[in-house]
Amino acid sequence: MRIAIISTLFGSDHGGSESLWVKLAEHAQVQGHEVLAYVYEKKVLHPALQAVIDSGAKVLYQKHSGIPASLGGKIKFHFKRKILKHNPYSVLNSFKPDLIYVNQAGSIDAATDQNLREYLEKGDVPYFVNPHQVSEIDVQVDPVQLPNVQNIFNHAKGLIFVSKRNKETLYRAYGLNNENVYYSVYPIVLSSLDNVSYPPLNGLVKFATVAALTCEQKGQDILMRVLGSEKWKQRNWIWNLYGKGPDENKLRQLAKEYNIEDRVCFRGFTNDVREVWKENHLHVFPTLSEGMPLAITESLVCGRPVTATDIGGIAEWVKDGETGFIASKPNAECIDEALERAWNKKREWADMSVQIREQFIQQYNFDYADDLLKFIATGI
Repeated sequence: MRIAIISTLFGSDHGGSESLWVKLAEHAQVQGHEVLAYVYEKKVLHPALQAVIDSGAKVLYQKHSGIPASLGGKIKFHFKRKILKHNPYSVLNSFKPDLIYVNQAGSIDAATDQNLREYLEKGDVPYFVNPHQVSEIDVQVDPVQLPNVQNIFNHAKGLIFVSKRNKETLYRAYGLNNENVYYSVYPIVLSSLDNVSYPPLNGLVKFATVAALTCEQKGQDILMRVLGSEKWKQRNWIWNLYGKGPDENKLRQLAKEYNIEDRVCFRGFTNDVREVWKENHLHVFPTLSEGMPLAITESLVCGRPVTATDIGGIAEWVKDGETGFIASKPNAECIDEALERAWNKKREWADMSVQIREQFIQQYNFDYADDLLKFIATGI
């Protein structure tokens, strides 16, 4: 079987949304299928994409070409598109795929990218769509795009979601009715799945947030406001932020404004999350928009309690009061309430660690790649 995988991620060399299709591609190659991945050009070849290439899959790159700003550029753009009927996705035709797997970094990319939408609609190749980041806050449904979204999603051979909450949110917002739905997990990419011993809690509590420094999505600025309150300033903690992103300077400035800059530590990106959880006690995740954050699944398998907002699939994995503490809404008041409950049980975190890891291992589908491959293979 020939499988064409289209990734809509651009502006970044890699992201959590890429991890699932990467493992699917590698597994499909091992099972004797042929895979072609069509991705946007990267500044740096990420190890995950290199692994896809090493598996024997083909990778093609496209440039992210929005409508140019100059008049001449606009004329050339529309000439190629309307007169020459150029569609960048037509490069897939020579591969002659038996099915197409569209991996969306966002929620409705396959509908809003006109080239991709037209390629899927006009072609006769069955396709599957895998949305990832689905916004739940102030969802604005564009009436112009609504029929495009409904057409692309309802005519797909199947839809893949990483959380039930994402599916419910998207179906409710756009009135979708595709009944062929599969729920997958994200791959766990750790150096080992062995237990990570809980660090001693000797007075100083170490919070950690593992996420890109993008406040609009990950909400670190909201948590900064919480920890900058007088109540939290009276307590003995440090907050380690792991990750990089465009809002690092903003967050550093906020730490200064709240006078907690000596307790907020920017650790940068790390390749081994196990090292993070050898040092830190509690994963605090104030996110605003998610599918199912890979960072949380990784901290759970390492046995760390989580305080997080009730977004995406988080509450499907973190049981409030048992394996973590859920903030009912992604605002400062609710995050403070959840973090307060966690703080009051901090002496129980070490004991919770064993239960957290055991429950996660029982719930996680370690055959995710094979099951996902079977789903798309039997759906055509």
